[in-house]
Amino acid sequence: MESELAAHDSSLATKADLLAYKADILGGLHKLELKIEAQRAELIAEIKGTVRWNFAFWVAQLAAIAVILKLLK
Repeated sequence: MESELAAHDSSLATKADLLAYKADILGGLHKLELKIEAQRAELIAEIKGTVRWNFAFWVAQLAAIAVILKLLK
């Protein structure tokens, strides 16, 4: 019976173990938050570039239509 209790006690996590696991999880969470923030900044930069190119394309199309309309008159 005592050997069962000794084996059971050795398999239980101590408060220090739990605090260490919590610190590991919080550290991993912080790293994940930093990666997400970096990805967000990269995505915003890509979206701004896409909007800029879309605007340039729209202006070019408008100019082309204006030239075609002027040629048709």
